[in-house]
Amino acid sequence: MRRRLKACAGSVALAGLLSGCMFSYDAPRPSVVYHNNLDEGVLVSIEGTAFEPAQPVRTRSDVAYELDECAGTAIVVETQDGEPVGRVDEPACPGWALTINEDGTLEYAES
Repeated sequence: MRRRLKACAGSVALAGLLSGCMFSYDAPRPSVVYHNNLDEGVLVSIEGTAFEPAQPVRTRSDVAYELDECAGTAIVVETQDGEPVGRVDEPACPGWALTINEDGTLEYAES
């Protein structure tokens, strides 16, 4: 009886191990999301950090920028020609979204 129970437990463990390999799950990465509702592309940068240059966000599109924790002191939005659109004087944080509205106003809220 004990041998049969050990064999059964071993088979269940092996099946669990094998099925784990067959089903991979990639959890979403923590990120801040930029929604550009303007009719032109913009550049979004996080002020007060040593991050990459400004993140381009095409016309009427969304971009997720991966962050593990809040960063910077402000989020700055400019046109691709360098003209200021606006800024949010808060750090960029994962789980938050910056929306660039059609009228050029900015909304920054937890998503």
